[in-house]
Amino acid sequence: MKNNKQKMKTKKLVEYMKLRSSIEKVEWGMTDEQMEEMFDMGVRYIFGVSIDNSGNLLLDDQEPYGGFLDNWNNIEMNEERWIDDLKTGFNNLKTEIKSKHYNDKIWKQSLIDVCDHHLTELTELEIEVK
Repeated sequence: MKNNKQKMKTKKLVEYMKLRSSIEKVEWGMTDEQMEEMFDMGVRYIFGVSIDNSGNLLLDDQEPYGGFLDNWNNIEMNEERWIDDLKTGFNNLKTEIKSKHYNDKIWKQSLIDVCDHHLTELTELEIEVK
């Protein structure tokens, strides 16, 4: 079994298979550990899905409908890009606030205040969308 510091290579596959099985109305019964053990034994084709040595999904011979895997991969890439953009934006915001306040306590409180404001806006937007 992997320790907490080792990244699970089948994380994407497990997430994909859980979604695919719910679309297909089939119960997903494999544990994360079972999937990881199969990967560690060299299995790269699981339930119709081909993966590379990094765990990236390459092909699905049993898609619920054409383009299902491509759609999933696009969403996955957009989420990763969104997270990177969020991190960059936060770091830029932190740098900007730090440049205006030389006292550690003041710039940290200013950063907290700005983040709280953005969180409130996001929460209100989420409520509107629902």
